[in-house]
Amino acid sequence: MVVVADLNEMLNNLLYVLPDLLAALVIDSQGLVIGQQSREEIDEATIGAVTIAVEPMIKKIKDYTETFFGSGMLDTDDYRLYFMELKSTPWALFVLVTTHFSNINEIIFYSYITAEKISLILNERETTLTIPKFSLDGKIELDTSVSSIGVKNIFIRVIILGNTEVGKTALLNSYINGNVLKDYKPTIGVSYEVMDIEISKKVKLTFLIFDISGHKSYAKARSLIYPYTDTVVVLFDSSRIETLNNAKQWIEESRLHVESEEIPYFLIANKIDLIFNREAIRPKAKSIAENYKCNYYETSAITGEGIDELFTQLLNNFVNKIKII
Repeated sequence: MVVVADLNEMLNNLLYVLPDLLAALVIDSQGLVIGQQSREEIDEATIGAVTIAVEPMIKKIKDYTETFFGSGMLDTDDYRLYFMELKSTPWALFVLVTTHFSNINEIIFYSYITAEKISLILNERETTLTIPKFSLDGKIELDTSVSSIGVKNIFIRVIILGNTEVGKTALLNSYINGNVLKDYKPTIGVSYEVMDIEISKKVKLTFLIFDISGHKSYAKARSLIYPYTDTVVVLFDSSRIETLNNAKQWIEESRLHVESEEIPYFLIANKIDLIFNREAIRPKAKSIAENYKCNYYETSAITGEGIDELFTQLLNNFVNKIKII
């Protein structure tokens, strides 16, 4: 099956960038392995039994809380298992098998990146099978070993924030791929886009844009990215006033964790095509933008309005600071 082949290829790529990872598996609700890659023989029966026990536990927790997804960690005598519920039909679980001495923050970060890709595969949506190598030792960036000889590659990290269903993924997809997402699928973990801009023959900007789920459950993922962020973009849905009110919380949360106080912030009124009278929301939005010193833009992922202007300004913030070689 194509799905199994894609899963195995991607999990193999994950093992390549995580030397401490012993195995990565995708398991269904019956404990059957539907995708697996490992460095050594793993006791699948034990892991399958753990999976069967985990599913009802996750469902029970979600019956009593507002948790969007289930995740957790279990220790056996031989392994440490980190598991994450996948947003797919039928239900499935992503399991990472490590030693008790592995860097769990690095494991968790990559689990968010990979879980998003797995869920897209299981939901029959397009995604790349590559897992870029990031560094969490002081910076989050792509592996620079692939840069062209003699070319200075400058990495800019951008994080896009906002409530669920405000159009973060649709906005980014509209700019990067030039098309419209027709049906809503929530971001399961962390998705990203890479955009290269040649400044000169010797200088290249690489924008690494993180699109993170707006659910509270993903605070851990945000906390791993915030300290090394170079630009923060906060979206709200123009047709839902509560998402504008929540925009202040997103700005404040990021400022608690972002290391630099000088990075640019953007407040974006998205889905502007859904409202007839922009003046009903524009004064309040502009007031928040002014109070928090944010650049303010109005966009629509459906019509494309304002998107080029937004990303042009985002790029110019850095291009103008670079001395052309």
